Amino acid sequence: CVADAEAATVDTSDARQLAASAARVAERLLERRPTCSLADLWCAYNRARGVALVSPDDLADACARYLAVDAPRRLDDAPVAMRTLRSGVRIIYNAGDDVPRRVAAAVPATGASAPAVARALRVPAALGLEHCLDAEAAGRLCRDAGPAGLAFFPNRFLA
Repeated sequence: CVADAEAATVDTSDARQLAASAARVAERLLERRPTCSLADLWCAYNRARGVALVSPDDLADACARYLAVDAPRRLDDAPVAMRTLRSGVRIIYNAGDDVPRRVAAAVPATGASAPAVARALRVPAALGLEHCLDAEAAGRLCRDAGPAGLAFFPNRFLA
């Protein structure tokens, strides 16, 4: 149907504009911290709009289509990127940033807990644990589960 095709074109155009606008808001959020969750971006985006709020589903869909690292129609000039962590949490970060390297740099040689890393990175504690596990998977950190709890250390055995 022609009407459905037109609606799909408008929807795609709106989603592209929404993703570009959200990327500009995310850029300001990321001036103070290396990453933010998609939920944080949604709150900041709607706070900046004031009226005519955007639903979380619309923002998530637009970001998944145009800002995700593996999106086929990714915005070429987007200053930020989105990816999904193992827990399902979607994060936004500066497109050229190596997040596991930044996380590893926040861990002292004597080790640190995930909440301590989160404080150093200025992100929520749950996101700090996700970042530590992601940096471990990338080979930047090692972890030790001992009586004092889970601790992360810089990986000194990098190949």
